[in-house]
Amino acid sequence: MTSFDDENRKGFTLIELLVAIAVIATLAVLLLPSLSRARERVRRVGCLNNLKQMSLGSLMHAEDDAHGAYANTANFFDDDLNWLYPRYVPNLRTYICPGTRNFIRTNIVAGKVVDLLDNALNKELDGHSYEVFGFFRGTEPRLRKTQTSVLTYGKKKAAFALKGTVSGPANVWIILDADENSAGPGGIENYPDRFDNHGAKGANVAFADGHVEWIKSREYVYRYELSEDAGRTKISPITGP
Repeated sequence: MTSFDDENRKGFTLIELLVAIAVIATLAVLLLPSLSRARERVRRVGCLNNLKQMSLGSLMHAEDDAHGAYANTANFFDDDLNWLYPRYVPNLRTYICPGTRNFIRTNIVAGKVVDLLDNALNKELDGHSYEVFGFFRGTEPRLRKTQTSVLTYGKKKAAFALKGTVSGPANVWIILDADENSAGPGGIENYPDRFDNHGAKGANVAFADGHVEWIKSREYVYRYELSEDAGRTKISPITGP
């Protein structure tokens, strides 16, 4: 004989189980993009913190350097960050953007950490995750960014009607998220794209006055030009803004 309690202890029917699974799947579809965006926001904040440490190191370097240079890179193309390590930024994890899987080995050659000599070729390889903008781009030979030049350099190029403008330390970039311009089709040089540390939405930048900032893609070309004086007003695949 079946009791009333036995009737109440019946499990799910097949239809009820399928409905529950469908509800869970629907919630997952709705929530996963939000979780992904939240994770990326956390990565951006971690990256900004890295750049803040490096920007403070850059300011200390400028105080110590005989010429007041914000970066001790050899030329316009150089992204060696050994000048920050270990004196100004001793933690090697600081040189890795959380939006990448880059890693730095402790191999030292001629007194330098090999994986700080250049940024990684993509987000999966050994090497650091950032670029150094140690020189203005509007002159030949290119002018090093120093405490004096950053305060006095007037734009040489006419892009965005900025010719003659002195941008000053609050607008001049020193260190920023690395650009993966050679990653493949769709890669854009010196502009956020899907291959870069934080994708196509923007990039983190450290400025000569020590502050750090997330630069959105829609602002990027103008802000880049305000800092760099490259003479560009638009983006294009491979050649960049």
